[in-house]
Amino acid sequence: MVELERKEDKIEVKINGDLFTAYYFGEKVARPFLNPVIGPTGKSLVRELFEKQGQPDHDHIHHRGILVAHGDVNGVDDWSEEEGHGFVRHNSFKKLSSGSLLAEITAENSWVSKEEKKVLTEIRTMKFYSLTEIRMIDFEITFLANEGPVTFGDTKEGGILSVRMATPLRADRQGKIENAAGGVNEDQTWGKRADWCDY
Repeated sequence: MVELERKEDKIEVKINGDLFTAYYFGEKVARPFLNPVIGPTGKSLVRELFEKQGQPDHDHIHHRGILVAHGDVNGVDDWSEEEGHGFVRHNSFKKLSSGSLLAEITAENSWVSKEEKKVLTEIRTMKFYSLTEIRMIDFEITFLANEGPVTFGDTKEGGILSVRMATPLRADRQGKIENAAGGVNEDQTWGKRADWCDY
């Protein structure tokens, strides 16, 4: 059973009663994200949350797990949490459903500037599957340019769907990145087009 449990500023996704992940969407966050994402050993596959810089391995506070972000959307920084950054504001939930094999969250969000001027609308559908030994998250992201033309700028902060792995799984630690083009680890995969990427 894959169940959704709504709390004040997040929705917990539980598989057979155990936490799998949580979708944070409240006003306290710069943009919605998933964290933790519990793997087969019971530990999170994404980096833990922290509130301030300065601790070892705690750089880039905006890397909060799995998020949808881009560094230049009509000149708005919707990637970092540096001074002057934009926000992805939660508007509403279009669908919240639980089931025996999957649960679904569909949310409507507004991408806005630091002055809260709307740039675009995002419809984000996340499906959470429990298939015997496999757990899977499927994202479908739709951008609506309903406020005028939208340009996603050429920037290194352009992941759209971005994942910050847990510190022990970094490529310079115990992790390994491979892509469809045969690239291995960050020097051969970072910023490169590929049909798939395996971490």
